[in-house]
Amino acid sequence: MCLGQIVSDSITGKRLVQFFEDLEETPRVLRCDNGPEFWSIAFQGWAHGKVQIDFIQPGKPQQNAFIESFNGKFREQFLNESLFFSIDHARELVDDWRDMYNEFRPHRSLKGKTPKEFEREFKKQYQDPEVLSS
Repeated sequence: MCLGQIVSDSITGKRLVQFFEDLEETPRVLRCDNGPEFWSIAFQGWAHGKVQIDFIQPGKPQQNAFIESFNGKFREQFLNESLFFSIDHARELVDDWRDMYNEFRPHRSLKGKTPKEFEREFKKQYQDPEVLSS
């Protein structure tokens, strides 16, 4: 599931914190590269005690295979096919693509379900008290 994307010409630690603050749920674990925005005082201060940050080794993108796969699909299916007239236009189109990716595009890795369908089924299964107690 793609929770969101920042469309900008630069991403600061403060902007990253705002992005996570705006999400409905705060992730428990973030696996990320070693970009300066993730090492910033603003982001580290926000994450401390709230989120476990799991940094991949520098130069080892294969340690973050899921996001590398997502980035490849995003580039192939969207960025290479799109023309943007402004940063606001790009944001609008990215939001539309993300909605399609999450809600309408079946994924082989999810056995033909969309990420939204998979999430609903997962939450239903693991919020059932009988399942949790077994």
